Amino acid sequence: MALQNAVRISTHFWLYEFASPDTGAVIIHPVLLYRLELLRLAWADPLLISSGYRSAAHNADPKVGGLPYSRHLDGRAVDVPIGTVETTGVHSVAWWRARGYLPSTEVDILHALALRCGWSAVQVVDEGDHVHLEVD
Repeated sequence: MALQNAVRISTHFWLYEFASPDTGAVIIHPVLLYRLELLRLAWADPLLISSGYRSAAHNADPKVGGLPYSRHLDGRAVDVPIGTVETTGVHSVAWWRARGYLPSTEVDILHALALRCGWSAVQVVDEGDHVHLEVD
């Protein structure tokens, strides 16, 4: 069976990465996609999208923790998951980066790159287990 929304929408991103998990529906603001592509090029490793567009029902799910005015509702926000870097063990910076996660020790680096790619400081938020990126 073919993957729903298996359409490449930019050099590094597929439509399904932005889909609401409950419906498969997708809305992506073109400025968001443009800045994400710039950020991905600057980052030079994969960036996993853990949350893109959200339907109203998915956003309202208490497990999601979505706000009523979330930019995810109109395709203007994404979340990139953060992986905890271990000083010993397998979960090194390189291990997380290879899987598209943002290593916990490199959140400031991604933030600086995002600013250079057109985001403002208030549009890039470290929320503990992920970095939230949004556009106006």
